[in-house]
Amino acid sequence: MEKKRIPTRMPSPAEQFIAKAIATNIFTFHVLGCLSRDGRCLPYQFDLQKISSGDMLNALTLAWVEVIDKHFRKSGGYAFDAIYSPPSDALVLGALVSTLDWKRPGPHRTFWSGDGRSLPIMGNPVKPGDRVLVVATNIADLQEGRTAEFVKDLGGKLVGAIIPFDGQEKGVGRKLSPTRNFEQEHGVLVRAAATFADLICVVERSQARETLAELRKYRKEHCVAA
Repeated sequence: MEKKRIPTRMPSPAEQFIAKAIATNIFTFHVLGCLSRDGRCLPYQFDLQKISSGDMLNALTLAWVEVIDKHFRKSGGYAFDAIYSPPSDALVLGALVSTLDWKRPGPHRTFWSGDGRSLPIMGNPVKPGDRVLVVATNIADLQEGRTAEFVKDLGGKLVGAIIPFDGQEKGVGRKLSPTRNFEQEHGVLVRAAATFADLICVVERSQARETLAELRKYRKEHCVAA
């Protein structure tokens, strides 16, 4: 009797992004001396500065488009009027806007980068009352770059932020992760192209047992629930 085949689930855009990041060494494991900002030993290293191919950048932006479709759309369009990035993240901002225009053709969305002080604003500055979605390469850029204050100073309203990867680690002496803390402080959603949970799924498929065991142990000890 022929065995019934179980359909294979296609990897999500988040998992495809993680898989490509591992293949291109943006994600690396077993890195000696890899520490978090609070001195915690990390079982992985995530370095988006290593992006060197359009294919990798495309995987990131496609995962972001899914996040935007799920969390930042409303009937008839987007739940934001403008997209902003810190100056250092202008490359990923441009790629995201291009992908949005390709995947979801529609009215031009304002996008801009710069701080208006040491670096001039590039693109179309936010107008008073604009709802602003921020693109950043990590949560620290949002926390330390006064992003929310900068948007407010220009008359905009911060409605959310997207980052490439959320490790979901608890902050020092806190029950919440830095991402959730930022959400509570500013009353907005912060969503990632991929999370620690997606990383676990990809490593499970690779059958790298030692790495998987380390990641699961770290998640149990240091991460918040997905």
